[in-house]
Amino acid sequence: MPFVTFHDAYQYFETRFGLSFAGSVALGDATDPGPARLADLQREMQERGVRCAFREPQFDDRRLRALTGNGGLTVAELDPMGSMLTPGPDLYPALLWQMAEAFAACLGS
Repeated sequence: MPFVTFHDAYQYFETRFGLSFAGSVALGDATDPGPARLADLQREMQERGVRCAFREPQFDDRRLRALTGNGGLTVAELDPMGSMLTPGPDLYPALLWQMAEAFAACLGS
């Protein structure tokens, strides 16, 4: 099942687990997406039947929510910084597990 993210940062995860990435709201951290970018992404979402979108706690998700506001999409959270996880040697495995659970929950809905 295809999905969209706020920004394109999960290529290794997607490739490793055979996930179907449909696009991202932002192309990079330094620029905001314009109306043409958002229209292209919305068209891609409709064509590919996207039912799942991921927000990130460190970014304003208004544009992502505007794209998904017409209903029928699940908006879940990916926290690539592990902001709610305990620092230490188990942080990275816990982060990967947390991301896997978020993907499974959203894509399985």
